[in-house]
Amino acid sequence: MNKPKVILLSFILNLIILSSSFSEIVKKIQIKGNTRISDETVLMFSKINIGQNFESSMLNKILKNLYDSNYFSDVTVKFENSIILIKVEEAPLIKDIKISGVKAKKFKKLIKESLILKPRGSFNNFILSEEKKIILSKLKSVGYYFSKIDPYVETLDDNMVNIDYRIVLGEKSKIKKISFIGDKIYKDKKLRSILVSEEYKFWKFISGKKFLREELIELDKRLLRNFYLNKGYYNVEINTSFAKLINKNEF
Repeated sequence: MNKPKVILLSFILNLIILSSSFSEIVKKIQIKGNTRISDETVLMFSKINIGQNFESSMLNKILKNLYDSNYFSDVTVKFENSIILIKVEEAPLIKDIKISGVKAKKFKKLIKESLILKPRGSFNNFILSEEKKIILSKLKSVGYYFSKIDPYVETLDDNMVNIDYRIVLGEKSKIKKISFIGDKIYKDKKLRSILVSEEYKFWKFISGKKFLREELIELDKRLLRNFYLNKGYYNVEINTSFAKLINKNEF
């Protein structure tokens, strides 16, 4: 009665023994192409060790781990004769970062503080394109909605580069008109008096409140809400705010 079970169990055990005998072990790891970065550092980033059972998914994991480090511009990984061969091309090292076209120190500081790439760090084209978006967003926050950036990368000797962020600020975006939509109850003139932002008038040459700035708009929304709350409108909602371009650099 129990004989089929014994045969089945024996068959499963044999399969396990056979599969383990055919699995390959990582006996050696060879690293090529690195000059600045040590073998130990490459191994640390790859997260692979000698003695591990090899699985085909390992190759993709090693590739991802090495690219995620941002230290390499190109990586190839192969497994042959129980040896993992890792070939890397090191990303250039950044010698210096320059910001051109911006004179005001406060704006230069704003831009530098938002940069991901740093001097003495590794250069990465994808991060450079992301930084361009970040800088444009930072400039919008201080009223420059039509700025342009042309990052120039200068190739130097010894696999090094300089980066020059060439920026054209353009004119600041002015607030031509402020209006209110919805069940506002109070007149626009009254509501405008509550805001920090102001409509542009040629005689307001000193005031910075006439320029479109995201942080001021957020502050204005809070001020409006507090105004209505103080007037007893406890269910008030300032749903949204939006800016529409009506002329060259006027919203």
